[in-house]
Amino acid sequence: MNRICCVLLISLLFFSCRKGTGNNRSIENLPVSTEALDVQGEEYKEDISSIISIPIYSSTSNHNNNLSAIASYIDFIALDFEPPLRETLLLQNVELSEDFIFLSWLDGIFSYDKTGKFIRQIGSVGQGPEEFVRVSTIRLDRDNKLLYGTDQARFRMVVYRFDGTFEKAFPLKYNESHFVMLDSSTIVWRQAIHDREQNPSMFIRYATNNGEEIKTLWSNYFPLPIRRETGGEGVLGITASPLWNNKDTYYYMEYGTDTIFRILGDTLLPARVLMGNLKLNLTETFNRNIGRKLRLAMPVMSSNSAIFESNRFMIFRLRSDYESFFMVYDKSSKQLHRTYYSDAPENRTGSKNMAYFVDDMLSSLPVNPLYQSMGKAIAVIPAHEIYERKQEILHFIEKNPNDKSQRLKQIIQAITDDDNPILMIITLK
Repeated sequence: MNRICCVLLISLLFFSCRKGTGNNRSIENLPVSTEALDVQGEEYKEDISSIISIPIYSSTSNHNNNLSAIASYIDFIALDFEPPLRETLLLQNVELSEDFIFLSWLDGIFSYDKTGKFIRQIGSVGQGPEEFVRVSTIRLDRDNKLLYGTDQARFRMVVYRFDGTFEKAFPLKYNESHFVMLDSSTIVWRQAIHDREQNPSMFIRYATNNGEEIKTLWSNYFPLPIRRETGGEGVLGITASPLWNNKDTYYYMEYGTDTIFRILGDTLLPARVLMGNLKLNLTETFNRNIGRKLRLAMPVMSSNSAIFESNRFMIFRLRSDYESFFMVYDKSSKQLHRTYYSDAPENRTGSKNMAYFVDDMLSSLPVNPLYQSMGKAIAVIPAHEIYERKQEILHFIEKNPNDKSQRLKQIIQAITDDDNPILMIITLK
């Protein structure tokens, strides 16, 4: 199957983008363009008979930093003090079910109820048949209440029931960690950094829930002769190609190309092409320096945070050599807007970090969604960041009272800088 029949070639990335915390302006003074907010439009219905062009690799002066522009509802969940999970950079995944929250760290998997109360640790570290060395990715089979996790150190998948009971384990044929549960019986593996140098290069792989290979599709564009630049490894791009879902539809985009595919069983149908005057071609994608051109970005430890999608919006994490930001595409109105902060903090290379929204609904906090599950975007906010802004948040709540903010007020008043992080669960419009 010639999968990329209409593909145009483009960009993305490997560099990490952390949310900025240096912007202390009051919410009233944030730059806001109401143009994107005024156009509500009808509920978006995708035309599956044609390929839709989305011009995200474009410059725009339509700025909107407010979380309310994209979110209809947010919830803050304070995690129990124990076990201690302070180092948020070590967090691998956040997965939601109807009743539980699951977090995987470098050294454990933990479950909580929907209020943040700790329930149990799932599995344990070790070399035993029911143990793992390090689980890098977890995904849920919600119908059967099963948690799947890849233990790359032992080249195998471990599976536990939601109650912590060990269910099974099976070997992995390849050194793979980035997967989704397409349904209760099908696992989909997505292309990762190491795949892009293999010949042939895996595009996407289907397997059963016991690890038996069903079908592999091979890339039409990789491997490329990746240039190793002096003084570094070269840029191999974001950790894994984005694979996400909206409602019951899964979408997949191979890193370095412009085409987004709709996954229909074991077939991929080209659905969208990313365009724009600032796009890179496939070879340029692997250049260390790209100037003002744009590519997809994704923090190294959060391998599913480059593209978020809802009924109305697609949200892309982009960067150039000078800035990183979120670009928001309204699927109904076809408009774009982006996050922009004139006084954004700079990283060590001088690039300004604008890849965050500001919560103008409940807290006034900067928000950098790094995870997604069940159609929700999820941000993890360290307790010490909230503690440092405690009076600012309480002042905002006092000026903007509602039932939800009163619950948040209790969390803020009780928080210390040594507490576990707060989860922010965002329902997109």
